[in-house]
Amino acid sequence: MRTEQSTRSGPGKGGRPVTARTGLAAIIGVIALVVGVTGIVRPEAAGAAPVAASVYVANYEANDVVSFPTTANGDVAPTATISPASPSYPWGSAFDSAGNLWVANIYSDTVVEYTPGQLATGGSPSPAVTISSTDDSLDGPTALAFDSAG
Repeated sequence: MRTEQSTRSGPGKGGRPVTARTGLAAIIGVIALVVGVTGIVRPEAAGAAPVAASVYVANYEANDVVSFPTTANGDVAPTATISPASPSYPWGSAFDSAGNLWVANIYSDTVVEYTPGQLATGGSPSPAVTISSTDDSLDGPTALAFDSAG
């Protein structure tokens, strides 16, 4: 998925401007707002699962990640919801080559991984991996990308 960043109005963490992704993430966000899909509140990014026919949406204001079948149309309930135990505000998401969903959490300054098994069951699983930082080396992550190995 090719994405670009552009500055949009509104304060971000620490008063910095918030960036929005275009491409598939923007399309999913617009579709969600136009058709009124249940459970989506200010979507910020989406990623298609490499194996299952689902799209996962980082649902910033609802503080969760929701999935829908790629065949969904209209006001439908998500097939799975991942809700973190504490507020983290997911902003970006991407799948690695193994089918793990990685989520950038803008306010908790973390990047977390959910396995395919966790995605299938939903709920509030503890991330399989949590990457955090010291001394602001990871400050408000908003986008993720993988190299050819992963």
